[in-house]
Amino acid sequence: MTRSVTLAVVSEDAAGRQAAGHARKVLDAVPYEDGNAVTIRTYDLGSWGSSTSLDPPRELAGELARCDAIVATSSGDGSLPAHGRLGRLIEEFGQHIHVRHVRRLPGVLSPLAGQPEVDFVVVRDVGEGNYGGRGAALWTGTPQEIASEVAVQTARCVDAVVAYAFRRAAARPRGKLTLVHKSNILVHAAHVWNRAVSRIAPEFPSVRVEYLHVDAAAMFVVSQPERFDVVVTDGLFGDVMIGLGGAVSGGGPAAGGHIAVEAGVPSLFRPSGPPGVTGGPDVRAVALAAALALEHAGRAAEAARVEAAVLNDLDEHGTRSGRSPAAVGDELALRVSLDGP
Repeated sequence: MTRSVTLAVVSEDAAGRQAAGHARKVLDAVPYEDGNAVTIRTYDLGSWGSSTSLDPPRELAGELARCDAIVATSSGDGSLPAHGRLGRLIEEFGQHIHVRHVRRLPGVLSPLAGQPEVDFVVVRDVGEGNYGGRGAALWTGTPQEIASEVAVQTARCVDAVVAYAFRRAAARPRGKLTLVHKSNILVHAAHVWNRAVSRIAPEFPSVRVEYLHVDAAAMFVVSQPERFDVVVTDGLFGDVMIGLGGAVSGGGPAAGGHIAVEAGVPSLFRPSGPPGVTGGPDVRAVALAAALALEHAGRAAEAARVEAAVLNDLDEHGTRSGRSPAAVGDELALRVSLDGP
């Protein structure tokens, strides 16, 4: 018997609240194997905190901690400190492993000749390194200005990111892991990553491992995108791989996950890619985030059903169909209820 799970759907702005309604509509349409075996709870973060304090209320944090996964339907308010409420939530739960599937979607053309295969996963650290927020500036605005950004890496965090990347690579048919860094320049930080890969690799004998400098990796994303299967790297270089991979694949709705480092803590999944017709997140990207959450919570069959509905919709309508978010949500819900993966 499939165990019951609880998903939280959270939003923090008007567009996110609208998208949350569509996500709920799609999730409610899924024919779950054990009837009502998936409980869906909706939370509005819009009134949480202020412009100076974004710490999550204890009661809310406690409720979210008891969920199996979190679906965030908005990307956060960039005018607020610490990257908005969602960024603060990610910090609260230690969701420092970011994962993004880069692939060419149905109905989407790559700008590259020959339409090469683009299908790889980027696993990166967004809790340390250049994402750790360690830096300062002196004498700002003067000819004597000095600025620094300090990238700190710990073996504990890097080990967690690398181990997760190995698990993803072992579960994929090609079974290949590429470490991307710049070991000839960032000597000390890169060696932390190299040592982590060397330590963990024997646990995954079926996974092939290679190393690439980030500049070489960027070149191969354009010239040989099929070379990559799972990429593991730090936050900054991961940005390069995701951004360039998105361009090479032709773009379109996508979703990513913030995976908790500690066991027993929920992970968070959110939409990415270009906005929808109203400026908010694309409803199909939100549905892909929901599919990732279902898969992470152990409901692979239902996750595949939601993802298939999105891919079939893209194949029929393309990335910019001109439909309203409500129309997209209604059609996805219908597809989910009728179509299998």
